[in-house]
Amino acid sequence: MTMGRYVLLLLASPGAAWVETLQRRLAGVAWPAELILCERPHQACARLTSGRKHSALVVTAGTPLDPDLASAAEAAGAPVIALRPDVGQLDLGQVRPVPWGDRLPPWLGLLLGTATGPVLPEGRLVGLCGPGGTGVSVGAMAMAQGLAPANDVVLADFARRSHQALLHHLSPGAGGLLELIARLRGRSLSSSEVRGGTVAVDGQPYRLLPGPWRSRQWTAVHSGTFDVALHALRSAFGLVIADITGDFDGEAETGSLEIEERNHPARHVALAADLVVLVGGAGRTARHATADTGERLRALGVEGSRILTCTNRVSTAGEEDLALPDVGLMKDAALPASLVVPLERAATAALRGLPRNRSAAGWGAVAPGTLGLRGEPV
Repeated sequence: MTMGRYVLLLLASPGAAWVETLQRRLAGVAWPAELILCERPHQACARLTSGRKHSALVVTAGTPLDPDLASAAEAAGAPVIALRPDVGQLDLGQVRPVPWGDRLPPWLGLLLGTATGPVLPEGRLVGLCGPGGTGVSVGAMAMAQGLAPANDVVLADFARRSHQALLHHLSPGAGGLLELIARLRGRSLSSSEVRGGTVAVDGQPYRLLPGPWRSRQWTAVHSGTFDVALHALRSAFGLVIADITGDFDGEAETGSLEIEERNHPARHVALAADLVVLVGGAGRTARHATADTGERLRALGVEGSRILTCTNRVSTAGEEDLALPDVGLMKDAALPASLVVPLERAATAALRGLPRNRSAAGWGAVAPGTLGLRGEPV
């Protein structure tokens, strides 16, 4: 193994005191390091995408991390480290350098002053999906209506072909996911600001976050920015009910990163959800498609105990399925109790018996002690 140096990108304003602190710490243990100061997120993005290897991106603790910058750092293999200038002398133990351009090993986080911090509180997450044409969107509405009186609920439309705005009789331009992502770019929002980006539904006790009006608009939603938006919603609401597309294929199944990126909202919600409600339909073909979707969920890594299967538009269902009636066409957003009550009872019972799911974490403000890599435990 050849010796080398660390190349650290620093996102800081000129003269920032913590940069001096970092220089002193590195000099004190004789680490060969090159520090590159970037005043703006777009400058750091340009560095990360230049093709040169960087050891890490360093920010000060609590800094809101721009989603595009977070994605660029992840793509470049550069962990994001939050510096705590208030940490004193540390015992580094058996610390060894790594070759130039390698990723920073976990122990260098000790040198930079990171320490494990508490996980920020998040609301619970329920995802609803199906093989298509089985009434997932109506089921999501029914669950929101049933659970909202006892919970602080937002219904988020993350389906590739979004229908919630149409079902709630909203006109284009009523806010939604794209607007929330734009407002989150380069800054963090308070809970009240996030809630203000959702829509109040006449006569309903929950809020609504409409999805993109055209499926082609999803190309503007990158995986990192989506994760930031979902984290913001879960921080602002007690319960997020997500309407997602039942397509979970990724690079491993298709050999295509583009397909995994396209399916990222559904994959991420399914993995992060406390409960996934699989809505199927009547008939042999619909049952086969529902079973196939369930197998794809389990292949993705969703535990069987977190999957609740419903059969829609039937009078009787399978022995382990929840039967939902055919409610016909709706004239308004209100749904009959025959659909709302069974879903509310089943979801409440399931959530009561399930611990919170900690399997997925998104980007957010970098907290002290976090290495800002998606999926890395905090």
